[in-house]
Amino acid sequence: MHKFMALKRLTAPLVAIALYPALLALSCAPASKTLELKDAAKTKNMAISAKGTEEFNTVHLQIRNDTGADRNIHIPIGTVLSVSQGNFQPMVIAGDVEILAPAGQTVEMNLPSYSLSFHKDLPGEDELFELKKYKANKDSDIGKILSYLMSDEGLASYPSDDPNNVTIAQQAIWLVTDGIDYGSNIGYVVDSMMFTTILQANPMIVSLFIEDVASISSEEAAQEAIFDLVRNKEALRSKLQMVFADRYQEAADQVRANLEEQVGPAFKTSISDFLAKAGVARVY
Repeated sequence: MHKFMALKRLTAPLVAIALYPALLALSCAPASKTLELKDAAKTKNMAISAKGTEEFNTVHLQIRNDTGADRNIHIPIGTVLSVSQGNFQPMVIAGDVEILAPAGQTVEMNLPSYSLSFHKDLPGEDELFELKKYKANKDSDIGKILSYLMSDEGLASYPSDDPNNVTIAQQAIWLVTDGIDYGSNIGYVVDSMMFTTILQANPMIVSLFIEDVASISSEEAAQEAIFDLVRNKEALRSKLQMVFADRYQEAADQVRANLEEQVGPAFKTSISDFLAKAGVARVY
């Protein structure tokens, strides 16, 4: 499956979901009062901030408790966090989490989450989330997916420590939020693989596609830049075809055929099965 989900934005391996046991264990410690996240953010002598991590799998939370007493902070499953400025992805918290904030201490952790917008930018550490009362309706398709993942059946069938399972859930969510079905998804992968291959073989033409070449300082940054281009597929394809003429379409058709033969049907079936089990009437 990893061959099909070629880029990090498409694979979205939510490795930090494995933090669940540690996060939930924190709730076992005694505390004088439990506060909802939105209320805790307004509490005197308590500072709370949530920001991006440039990953699909996590939201970074920091809590400073100077109230003089221990506090439990409750973050219900389905809590949606959005960045007020810029074109950044909203994130939904993927579990029901309760965190102990001891008096006089600062607690920091990454909360497991999912992206709610395929086409927007990843929020980084400079992007702060608003801590408002906003929760996915449990009867909505997103609510059904999250509830199923936390059910006994979901935990047994799709354990969150397996990145493949998390990929399936993320793809199901993007189908709901952005209409990213099998056809459009494999189209993104084909374009991304083609573009990556072309850049590796022809590094001198990178400036035709990426304006700020100096900012591409790592493979991760290059993948992010590539995906930013791939989001505007028509413009990218026209540039590639202009440079490589008929060779591009011929190669792209071969890449698509290979992908669909090797992993396409199994991947499509796995997401369709997941949607059915979660009670979501969508066609991937």
